[in-house]
Amino acid sequence: MSSPYQTLTLPVDSIQSHPENDFTMDESEMQELVASIRSEGLGQLPLVRKLPDGAYQMIAGHRRLEAYKRLAREDAAFRAIPVTLVDDLDDARARVLLSTASPYKFPRAVAESLGLDVPADDFACMEVLAKATGTTPPVQLATLQQAAVLHDDVVDVDGMASYVEHACHAKLGQR
Repeated sequence: MSSPYQTLTLPVDSIQSHPENDFTMDESEMQELVASIRSEGLGQLPLVRKLPDGAYQMIAGHRRLEAYKRLAREDAAFRAIPVTLVDDLDDARARVLLSTASPYKFPRAVAESLGLDVPADDFACMEVLAKATGTTPPVQLATLQQAAVLHDDVVDVDGMASYVEHACHAKLGQR
Protein backbone atom coordinates (compact mmCIF):
# COMPACT_ATOMS: atom_id res chain seq x y z
CA MET A 1 0.00 0.00 0.00
CA SER A 2 1.38 3.40 -0.93
CA SER A 3 1.58 6.31 1.50
CA PRO A 4 -1.24 8.88 1.42
CA TYR A 5 1.43 11.57 1.78
CA GLN A 6 3.72 12.95 -0.91
CA THR A 7 6.22 15.79 -0.67
CA LEU A 8 6.29 18.20 -3.60
CA THR A 9 7.09 21.82 -4.38
CA LEU A 10 4.34 24.11 -5.66
CA PRO A 11 4.29 27.72 -6.85
CA VAL A 12 3.01 29.85 -3.95
CA ASP A 13 0.34 31.40 -6.19
CA SER A 14 -1.07 27.99 -7.13
CA ILE A 15 -2.37 27.15 -3.64
CA GLN A 16 -5.86 28.26 -2.60
CA SER A 17 -6.72 29.02 1.00
CA HIS A 18 -9.24 26.71 2.68
CA PRO A 19 -12.53 28.66 2.90
CA GLU A 20 -12.97 27.75 6.59
CA ASN A 21 -9.51 28.92 7.65
CA ASP A 22 -9.93 31.56 10.35
CA PHE A 23 -6.51 31.50 11.99
CA THR A 24 -4.89 34.89 12.02
CA MET A 25 -1.57 36.37 13.01
CA ASP A 26 -0.85 39.98 13.86
CA GLU A 27 1.70 41.83 11.75
CA SER A 28 4.55 41.59 14.24
CA GLU A 29 4.07 37.80 14.53
CA MET A 30 3.97 37.55 10.73
CA GLN A 31 7.22 39.49 10.47
CA GLU A 32 8.80 37.12 13.01
CA LEU A 33 7.61 34.13 10.97
CA VAL A 34 9.01 35.65 7.75
CA ALA A 35 12.37 36.26 9.45
CA SER A 36 12.39 32.73 10.88
CA ILE A 37 11.65 31.11 7.53
CA ARG A 38 14.22 33.31 5.82
CA SER A 39 16.96 32.24 8.25
CA GLU A 40 15.90 28.73 9.32
CA GLY A 41 13.57 27.48 6.58
CA LEU A 42 10.33 25.66 7.24
CA GLY A 43 10.17 23.67 10.47
CA GLN A 44 7.15 21.73 9.24
CA LEU A 45 5.80 21.45 5.72
CA PRO A 46 2.30 22.77 5.07
CA LEU A 47 -0.43 20.24 4.25
CA VAL A 48 -2.33 20.60 0.96
CA ARG A 49 -4.87 18.56 -0.90
CA LYS A 50 -5.68 18.38 -4.58
CA LEU A 51 -9.24 19.39 -5.42
CA PRO A 52 -11.32 17.60 -8.09
CA ASP A 53 -10.67 20.46 -10.53
CA GLY A 54 -6.89 19.94 -10.17
CA ALA A 55 -6.29 23.01 -7.99
CA TYR A 56 -4.38 22.75 -4.71
CA GLN A 57 -5.94 23.83 -1.40
CA MET A 58 -4.10 24.62 1.83
CA ILE A 59 -5.25 22.60 4.83
CA ALA A 60 -2.61 23.48 7.43
CA GLY A 61 0.03 26.13 6.84
CA HIS A 62 -1.83 29.26 5.77
CA ARG A 63 0.54 31.55 7.69
CA ARG A 64 3.64 29.79 6.36
CA LEU A 65 2.28 30.22 2.83
CA GLU A 66 1.69 33.94 3.46
CA ALA A 67 5.25 34.27 4.77
CA TYR A 68 6.58 32.56 1.61
CA LYS A 69 4.52 34.93 -0.57
CA ARG A 70 6.05 37.91 1.21
CA LEU A 71 9.54 36.47 0.86
CA ALA A 72 8.92 35.75 -2.85
CA ARG A 73 8.53 39.49 -3.48
CA GLU A 74 12.20 39.92 -2.54
CA ASP A 75 13.73 36.57 -3.47
CA ALA A 76 12.70 34.30 -6.37
CA ALA A 77 13.81 31.25 -4.35
CA PHE A 78 10.60 31.59 -2.32
CA ARG A 79 8.22 31.57 -5.33
CA ALA A 80 7.68 27.85 -4.72
CA ILE A 81 7.05 26.19 -1.38
CA PRO A 82 7.65 22.57 -0.34
CA VAL A 83 4.41 20.98 0.87
CA THR A 84 3.00 17.65 1.92
CA LEU A 85 0.21 16.54 -0.37
CA VAL A 86 -2.42 14.41 1.37
CA ASP A 87 -4.15 12.11 -1.14
CA ASP A 88 -7.87 11.35 -1.07
CA LEU A 89 -8.69 13.99 1.51
CA ASP A 90 -12.43 14.63 1.42
CA ASP A 91 -14.11 17.75 2.84
CA ALA A 92 -14.90 16.17 6.23
CA ARG A 93 -11.32 14.99 6.82
CA ALA A 94 -9.96 18.32 5.56
CA ARG A 95 -12.11 20.12 8.17
CA VAL A 96 -10.78 17.84 10.91
CA LEU A 97 -7.17 18.56 9.91
CA LEU A 98 -7.89 22.28 9.63
CA SER A 99 -9.51 22.40 13.06
CA THR A 100 -6.70 20.52 14.78
CA ALA A 101 -3.95 22.72 13.34
CA SER A 102 -4.28 25.04 16.34
CA PRO A 103 -2.69 24.65 19.79
CA TYR A 104 -6.10 25.59 21.15
CA LYS A 105 -7.61 22.30 20.00
CA PHE A 106 -5.76 20.65 22.90
CA PRO A 107 -5.02 23.64 25.15
CA ARG A 108 -4.45 21.55 28.27
CA ALA A 109 -1.74 19.39 26.67
CA VAL A 110 -0.03 22.45 25.16
CA ALA A 111 -0.22 24.45 28.40
CA GLU A 112 1.12 21.52 30.43
CA SER A 113 4.00 21.04 27.98
CA LEU A 114 4.84 24.73 28.44
CA GLY A 115 4.92 24.21 32.23
CA LEU A 116 1.95 26.52 32.86
CA ASP A 117 -0.47 26.18 35.77
CA VAL A 118 -3.45 24.55 34.11
CA PRO A 119 -6.94 25.30 35.45
CA ALA A 120 -9.55 22.53 35.41
CA ASP A 121 -11.81 24.39 32.96
CA ASP A 122 -10.69 24.12 29.31
CA PHE A 123 -11.88 27.63 28.48
CA ALA A 124 -9.93 29.07 31.40
CA CYS A 125 -6.99 26.97 30.16
CA MET A 126 -7.32 28.65 26.73
CA GLU A 127 -7.12 32.04 28.45
CA VAL A 128 -3.96 31.00 30.32
CA LEU A 129 -2.44 29.73 27.07
CA ALA A 130 -3.36 32.94 25.23
CA LYS A 131 -1.84 35.13 27.93
CA ALA A 132 1.36 33.06 28.15
CA THR A 133 1.91 32.83 24.39
CA GLY A 134 0.50 36.17 23.25
CA THR A 135 -1.78 34.39 20.79
CA THR A 136 -5.53 34.61 20.31
CA PRO A 137 -7.81 31.56 20.39
CA PRO A 138 -9.67 31.04 17.11
CA VAL A 139 -13.11 32.66 17.24
CA GLN A 140 -14.83 29.32 16.56
CA LEU A 141 -13.27 27.79 19.68
CA ALA A 142 -13.63 30.84 21.90
CA THR A 143 -17.39 30.97 21.25
CA LEU A 144 -17.92 27.30 22.11
CA GLN A 145 -18.23 28.14 25.81
CA GLN A 146 -21.66 29.61 25.09
CA ALA A 147 -22.73 26.83 22.70
CA ALA A 148 -25.18 24.09 23.59
CA VAL A 149 -23.63 20.71 24.43
CA LEU A 150 -24.64 18.26 21.71
CA HIS A 151 -23.05 15.11 23.16
CA ASP A 152 -21.41 13.96 26.34
CA ASP A 153 -18.56 11.87 24.90
CA VAL A 154 -15.22 12.37 26.60
CA VAL A 155 -12.17 11.27 24.60
CA ASP A 156 -8.59 11.15 25.80
CA VAL A 157 -6.16 13.03 23.56
CA ASP A 158 -4.39 9.76 22.67
CA GLY A 159 -7.67 8.30 21.40
CA MET A 160 -8.83 11.39 19.52
CA ALA A 161 -7.66 10.33 16.04
CA SER A 162 -9.46 6.98 16.25
CA TYR A 163 -12.59 8.59 17.71
CA VAL A 164 -12.76 11.27 14.99
CA GLU A 165 -12.17 8.74 12.20
CA HIS A 166 -14.93 6.50 13.57
CA ALA A 167 -17.31 9.47 13.93
CA CYS A 168 -16.60 10.64 10.37
CA HIS A 169 -17.21 7.15 8.97
CA ALA A 170 -20.43 6.81 11.00
CA LYS A 171 -21.70 10.22 9.88
CA LEU A 172 -20.84 9.53 6.24
CA GLY A 173 -22.29 6.00 6.40
CA GLN A 174 -19.03 4.40 5.30
CA ARG A 175 -18.76 1.74 7.99
